Amino acid sequence: MTSGFVEIAGPARIHYRESGAGPPLVFLHGGWGYEIFPFDRQIEALAGRRRIVIPDRSGYGRSPKIEFLPVDFHRRAAEETLRVLDALEIGQAALWGHSDGAVIAAIMGLAAPGRIPAVILEAMHYEPKYESHQWMETMARAPEVAGRRAMEALARDHGEDWR
Repeated sequence: MTSGFVEIAGPARIHYRESGAGPPLVFLHGGWGYEIFPFDRQIEALAGRRRIVIPDRSGYGRSPKIEFLPVDFHRRAAEETLRVLDALEIGQAALWGHSDGAVIAAIMGLAAPGRIPAVILEAMHYEPKYESHQWMETMARAPEVAGRRAMEALARDHGEDWR
């Protein structure tokens, strides 16, 4: 996989990874970032037939950090991702979103149906995940309960000072 940055209106410098050739397929990570739920098996299976693009949205990975997550972050992330596609000169792309990435993919598909011919919505939620509230509070107070692997992935995706 190669990686790089694209400059988009905002201004923002968005990091992305890319591999393969063929019709574009964009993977959109969930709220914990790409490292927690990587698309490695999907990439391995599809890279020979698809141009795989994986942007780190603002606040994640090597893209710029953000101070807080606004209430309308899904809509903002959809707009940001469309600008990433523009910067990469991708007119149409199928989307595969996981969790928050699925919400973003659905918004993009509705906002730009001529550009998004297909979406895969994995673990999608529309409303806030109230049943996860206690788990998320625990992660905020004592993230070590997630285990070493998760802690290392969070550090890779959000930096050593992610807490």
